[in-house]
Amino acid sequence: MFADWLGRLAPVQEARSAEAREAIYRFRYHVYVEELGKRIAGADHQRRWIRDPEDEAPGTVLFYCGAPDEIVGTLRVETWQPGQVPPEVAARFSMHLFPGIDACATGEASRLMVERRLRGKLILPALARAAYRHTAEKMALLVFAYCAPGLVPGYRRLGYRPYPGDLIAGDDGLRVPLVNVTPDMRTYREVGAPVLSLAREYFGGQVALPIDLRPIYAVIESARPESDAEAAWTQIESDIKTEGRAAFLDGLPPAAMKKLLAKGYTLDVPPGQVVTRADLVEQEVFVIFDGDFEVSSAGRRLAVLTKGDVFGELALFLPTGRRTATIRSLTPGRVLMLRRKFLTELTKEDPELAAQLLFGLGRVMAQRMAGMIDVGRAG
Repeated sequence: MFADWLGRLAPVQEARSAEAREAIYRFRYHVYVEELGKRIAGADHQRRWIRDPEDEAPGTVLFYCGAPDEIVGTLRVETWQPGQVPPEVAARFSMHLFPGIDACATGEASRLMVERRLRGKLILPALARAAYRHTAEKMALLVFAYCAPGLVPGYRRLGYRPYPGDLIAGDDGLRVPLVNVTPDMRTYREVGAPVLSLAREYFGGQVALPIDLRPIYAVIESARPESDAEAAWTQIESDIKTEGRAAFLDGLPPAAMKKLLAKGYTLDVPPGQVVTRADLVEQEVFVIFDGDFEVSSAGRRLAVLTKGDVFGELALFLPTGRRTATIRSLTPGRVLMLRRKFLTELTKEDPELAAQLLFGLGRVMAQRMAGMIDVGRAG
């Protein structure tokens, strides 16, 4: 059965020719700019492609599925020998957290994308296996990546795990750092990762590793569990009742709240962090579990939000998904992020809960509109 599944995976090729590489650059532009409407720094709008300096760096491989005249998926993989990671990459991924990392080869997987009509098919696992084989052959024990908070569950299924590194501010929003420990067969088994058979092939025997991975696992597992988010919401409910004010998720039964926590992603935010900014294309909504957050537009403060409040709801409903305000943390905080895709799927799986959430969002938007009208009258 598993062998049959592997046999159906799309063939993956390495882009060795200029023609193939340029086709990948155009495919990136197609996905990021034409499909998702993102504004990517360095995008070449005349050639209609996105090419990065990393694409030409030593140790970089570009993988793709399809043909140069019809790319349907691509992924970039960079690898570095022990102690050779560029300083800016080490800083981006907070690599100082990992004991002994300078004694092993490392890598980064990036620019992963699949043609819209083929998402959820076999292109993604095919690319993941090609990347894994490449990094395993290089004995890169730690392979880093980053993604939008809402995509973390998808990366988890490939074997990547979040860890307590600094959040990464990208051109298209806030990103979560992830790491894949290539000999980590236990995690691959738990999540059903498509690379498990390769991990057995490369690390299933008596393979001498250059570093002790136990301290590495300790760093990864020090990330706060989701049960902390449950406890945070229980405290929020108590505070809201004490203060006598309504909130987006007010009145939800515990079972419904657990479903949201399972489907969403909780994000720890340091003070002064821009969580999202005006003009970004994002269709996620954020619920504040802790901390104070400033809402601003054109450099002017519009509001300060606190626990139990929600932001990002307007872009959730706009067809463009474009943000209309910038949100910055004023204190250390924690937010729950819910994707529009989840809310759409919820209307079929649990219409009653979906109706409650949409009503809650509508109430938030109405309250804010009423507040704006009151301010206008007072002026």
